[in-house]
Amino acid sequence: MGIILRYLFSYILVVSFLFLLLILFSPMASADFQLAAYVTEDVIEPVSTPTPTPQQPIIAVESPYDYDTTLQNVKKAIAGRNFRLIRVQELTDGFSSTKNGTRDTVVYFCNFDLVNQAIRIDTRIGQFLPCRITVHEKAGKVYLMALNPVPISELLGEEKLKKICLQVTAMYRGLLEDATL
Repeated sequence: MGIILRYLFSYILVVSFLFLLLILFSPMASADFQLAAYVTEDVIEPVSTPTPTPQQPIIAVESPYDYDTTLQNVKKAIAGRNFRLIRVQELTDGFSSTKNGTRDTVVYFCNFDLVNQAIRIDTRIGQFLPCRITVHEKAGKVYLMALNPVPISELLGEEKLKKICLQVTAMYRGLLEDATL
């Protein structure tokens, strides 16, 4: 079992790295364009929104707290909902020594029961694993962001997988709400 988990985590790291490279080296990949693609007014949802549309590719909310407090709140929200915290990593670790006035930390976590259910349905769920929330700060504002798996699950065409992805989206929204209350 340990070898399988090690292989799974290695696979996740490679896929995440390739995805990051794709974003960073895309033809229009200036820093401003990348930020605008993830943090725009039409993507940022107020915490009080009852049921935002699940088709948005990024779930994002603005935090009323400073960066460090928000990061601690995310960790507490993860523990409070009985998820396992896997690691906390600066997004630019190993890539850049300049911050350009921004801070980004990715918090990786998992619910192994949910992952087990999802993998039994479709192993392509590995593209979403482990769950992650990014704490982003720019110009004094702090945002929480997570990838919404629902739009991608719709492309995969597996209805049972879509149901689990809807659960994950609801879980992300709950965690973001917990961290920003």
